[in-house]
Amino acid sequence: MIDLVITRFDENIEWSNSLIPYINKRHIYNKGTGKLICSDDKTFIYNSKNEGRESLTILQHIYDNYDKLPDCVVFLQGKLYDKQDHSTLPVNEYFNCLHNQIIGSLRYKDQTNSWLGVGVNIEKISILEWQKSIDICNGQKIYIRCNNFSIGKSIIKKFPKEYYKNLIDNAQLKSKNPFSAYFCELSNIDIFVGKSTYKLLKLDTHKTKNKNDLQGIKGLEICWN
Repeated sequence: MIDLVITRFDENIEWSNSLIPYINKRHIYNKGTGKLICSDDKTFIYNSKNEGRESLTILQHIYDNYDKLPDCVVFLQGKLYDKQDHSTLPVNEYFNCLHNQIIGSLRYKDQTNSWLGVGVNIEKISILEWQKSIDICNGQKIYIRCNNFSIGKSIIKKFPKEYYKNLIDNAQLKSKNPFSAYFCELSNIDIFVGKSTYKLLKLDTHKTKNKNDLQGIKGLEICWN
């Protein structure tokens, strides 16, 4: 079984209608102003505050559904291809995920370990300091771009339910300052893989010109320690 989880602001997500025959449930977290109408018995709509970007949606969904997770969960943004330099896999690739895999477009982290982008990181905290504060400083050098990924249940269940509750409560994702949501995206491999080893999964049709992207790589297969 596969569940699809979409974080939406005001995007048109009709593209996901074609996926309904292939999934168990479609969960739509609506953080925008536009109203959504549920037109099928597989779709569940949740109206929530516009905070925490995709990261809060992902962690909250895992926590709320921890005891009834399907074999695989696919987490996607409302608009898949929103920026040219943000690498995203063909949507069908996310549904080819096994219990011990994470499927997503992998990228190297910015080695400056800081984020001062649009808006200001008021706390002047580095990503490493932020990771240490919530005990996920696992030293991974890669992350999944845009938080578009699928993940097997056995990977999620590697950590107890309270682990995800701790991240929700302490990762500052509900802060008005958006730095923590960016840090959480940059830490998605640290969060889910921890210190386990893994091997890279190749997808030769997936190419990108960005020097930070792992060329031809579509995700990870976890090797349990």
